Amino acid sequence: MKLFKFLRLIRVHQWIKNIFVFVPLLFSLHLFNKEYFFTTLLAFFVFCLASSAIYVINDLVDIESDRAHPLKRNRPLPSGTISKTTAIITAAFLIMIVFWSMMYFNREFILLVVIFVLLNISYSFWLKNLVLLDIFFYCSRIFNQGSCWSICHFGSDFQLAIADHDVYISIPRYYEAKVRISFSDREFNA
Repeated sequence: MKLFKFLRLIRVHQWIKNIFVFVPLLFSLHLFNKEYFFTTLLAFFVFCLASSAIYVINDLVDIESDRAHPLKRNRPLPSGTISKTTAIITAAFLIMIVFWSMMYFNREFILLVVIFVLLNISYSFWLKNLVLLDIFFYCSRIFNQGSCWSICHFGSDFQLAIADHDVYISIPRYYEAKVRISFSDREFNA
């Protein structure tokens, strides 16, 4: 049961979102190239672990507001089934693994992951309260995960296509998430 709570803490069920890492591999026609495939698979796990660390950090930052939320209060950290100390150690360990595993990648990918981590940690602490930046960061999560062009050596046209696609995906999803949370708060408080 504790393992299930731990897996909920690091949001393993959200790892599917990182599948976008494979898009450049597919379009570059390198899907069956062993070297590209295994590098992309490692990139997928790097983003999974980085995302998990960021989820844990965000849960630590929002622990008090999550305790008051009708749905989020059941998460492992706000409910108290996992301690703050365990969460801090988990986040630090995940970040350590992410940065250790980056020695297998080129500079562009390392920079992409570092920017992804720093932007999302900044989002957790400060930037999520600014509406336009909130939308930008929601979009950038998908963009960073889906645009590993440094692995497959894509040009700027492909990067722009991914950015355009990400805007179309992220704005409606962001809006739907905010409206649903707002609506559930009103139902709970009524």
